Amino acid sequence: MSGGPWLMQILKSENIDYAYLDIFELLLQDGIKVVRRNKTMIELPHVFLQLTNPRARVVQNPARKLSLSFLIGEFLWILSGSNRADFINFYNRRMQMFSDDGLTLYGAYGKRLVNQWRPTIDKLRNDSSTRQAVMTILSTEDANVVTKDFPCNTTLFFSTDSNDALNLTVTVRSQDMLLGFPYDVFHWTLFLENMAKSCNLDVGSYMHLMMNCHYYATDEEKIRIY
Repeated sequence: MSGGPWLMQILKSENIDYAYLDIFELLLQDGIKVVRRNKTMIELPHVFLQLTNPRARVVQNPARKLSLSFLIGEFLWILSGSNRADFINFYNRRMQMFSDDGLTLYGAYGKRLVNQWRPTIDKLRNDSSTRQAVMTILSTEDANVVTKDFPCNTTLFFSTDSNDALNLTVTVRSQDMLLGFPYDVFHWTLFLENMAKSCNLDVGSYMHLMMNCHYYATDEEKIRIY
């Protein structure tokens, strides 16, 4: 569903491969060419995606080959609550370029979420209809920090539907569709499944709200092949 580049774009897909196709089609059709940090990109603001089958989370299209070791390694890194660069560099050496001090990654999700997991489980166990099951990645301190690793994903909001199935809505300030999107969806849908299991709830839908989604112009040939 398209409402023009400055209105909310609402998409509903069964799995991540269909979602990828839908978003790429939208970007190719309505995307706006801009230059940011001396790089040309095609972008759209305000894209809302619903995945009705969050377990279909791994890209199968051979045009987008994922690193399975990095896919799993990054999820384990998040679960560990670590921000150590050497942990994640083992799975992807490119991550080192985002470290400000060579030792840690400022925006590491696990470090920011580790103390919120148990309280969120408790809230949902006590009241599955609660609207307070929110995990926050950004902190007030981030407003004053200049870093190479500013978090792209900002909040996780868990909620139940009319069938008492658990949904998850993740808010993303900036989404690189080619590089980051398939990894983010993999991690957060696993978070949803683990949270549902911890709270004895069924898995509902996964929602991905992107304030900005984009691809770099140098990657357009890859986008069109997909």
